[in-house]
Amino acid sequence: MSDSGQQGNGNKQVNLNKQGNADNQGNADNQGNAGNQGNAGNQGNDGKKGSANTVEQNLMQFVFWLAIVLFLFVTVPDGILEGISDSVRDFRNAYVWFLAPASFFLICLMVLNIERMRKKIALTKLNSLNRAEKKILAKYVIDNTIGIKLDDENKDVQSLSDTHVVRKQYVTHRGLDLSGAYKMKPWMLKYLRKHPELLED
Repeated sequence: MSDSGQQGNGNKQVNLNKQGNADNQGNADNQGNAGNQGNAGNQGNDGKKGSANTVEQNLMQFVFWLAIVLFLFVTVPDGILEGISDSVRDFRNAYVWFLAPASFFLICLMVLNIERMRKKIALTKLNSLNRAEKKILAKYVIDNTIGIKLDDENKDVQSLSDTHVVRKQYVTHRGLDLSGAYKMKPWMLKYLRKHPELLED
């Protein structure tokens, strides 16, 4: 009887262990599925962002070429248009009051978009600086200046310049002699002072 009781207890313990292992495996599978779903969600978000960026780029390319065509159409001499068609010349002259402002507006829109894209690239760079780049930018914050002379051959300086964080200056700016120095936009200096964690190792 004692042996049968022990054997029964042993069987119960084995069953409990098996059940526990099954539960653990089930939990691991659920966690794995949740992780896969999270990764799929992140990939979906990245895909949406990529699609949005592609649409925006295509739209801005269209606006760019439209601005160029309108500008050339408005400024081309009458003699050239006469060689193409008198009706084309007459159309331009009749609606130049609308075409000229439209061309100017599109050009301004392109300039603003270029600045916006440069700012976006610069902000992305500021949030992914390496140690050497942090030391370079820390000089601007410590000296509270927007212009510092840096080594043109330094690869980290070139990286900051390529991503529009700093730009080499050849003229004076508001009384400051920045000739040959790398200038940082004032808003960027304020941003770094507001977020000192970006320059921490």
